[in-house]
Amino acid sequence: MGGNALKGFECIRLDRDAYFQLESEVIAKLRILWPHRQILTIPAYQSKPSFGDMDLLVEKQADDSALLYSQIIDCFQSRAFFKNSNIFSFEYQRFQIDLIFEEPKYLLLAQAYFSWNDRGNLIGKLYHRFSLNYGHHGLKFKRYHGKQMFQEIVVSEDLNRIWGFLGLSYERDLQGFKDLDEMFMFIHSSPYFDLRYFQYENLNTESRSRDSKRKTYQAFLDFCQSLAQSMPPPLDQRISPSLAPLPLLFEYFEGFQDRYDQVTDDIERFEHFRSKFNGALITQICQRTEQSLGKLIMSIKSSYPSERDFQDAIEQMGTQEIHQMILAHHHRLKAINQ
Repeated sequence: MGGNALKGFECIRLDRDAYFQLESEVIAKLRILWPHRQILTIPAYQSKPSFGDMDLLVEKQADDSALLYSQIIDCFQSRAFFKNSNIFSFEYQRFQIDLIFEEPKYLLLAQAYFSWNDRGNLIGKLYHRFSLNYGHHGLKFKRYHGKQMFQEIVVSEDLNRIWGFLGLSYERDLQGFKDLDEMFMFIHSSPYFDLRYFQYENLNTESRSRDSKRKTYQAFLDFCQSLAQSMPPPLDQRISPSLAPLPLLFEYFEGFQDRYDQVTDDIERFEHFRSKFNGALITQICQRTEQSLGKLIMSIKSSYPSERDFQDAIEQMGTQEIHQMILAHHHRLKAINQ
């Protein structure tokens, strides 16, 4: 994605007619190659004059292997290719094709996120006010324990609800947009729109670096600047402070509070576990250095089928039993190293 994944190979840009002709050809070849996989296009705004690459969503299957990529290269006689995570980029007729492999349950979510240029990224910025992350796997909330991210909780995978919470219509979105300005106006129409959440100085380092390189994102900021006189006041002047984000989200997104409460229980359980088994306790019992402490902890954990089984076992043990278990592993490792 982005049109420059194939370093060292100069790909061409295609006008609109040539692009859609090539898209039909590529999809036809892929459907012959993989007759049982879903393949989805990612639509662009209707007046987009030219394209630098072609993004296609492909259903990921459980038995996929490296052979999959050899099949693509052979099918298209590609002279350049590159794999980055779940995206496989290759050259065909001097044009860059990006295949984005997604599990079946995420295909429509990913299609919605990547459609209409930067629209998904802009929707995500609207959700930042609520400390939520919108991406190609839906809407999620990062639950922290102290400064560490403990678990990412699914808020919703229902596109109608994700759009609806922001006061936007998913049905309208599916109709597409004539041009970028029409798409920008759609984003701007949300009652939760606040320009501050889009301005570079208010983005984190990663987002600022990424978005500053995206022409569509800069075009959106320019569009907002042209509407400066009609901009709504900042969000905190329009929405009552008593409307805290979490209660609003719990009420609107079915099941989110149950999932949130479950993670709260998991954090409490983890705290109790840590009070019974931790590095300070092991150091006190065994006088281990930091490096050997890590080896001892790994030795203890590896004696259980899973992390969950390990924590369950510690929950069932008394203090003396935990101490004896730690010492037993300590003496076993010491004997091995002698």
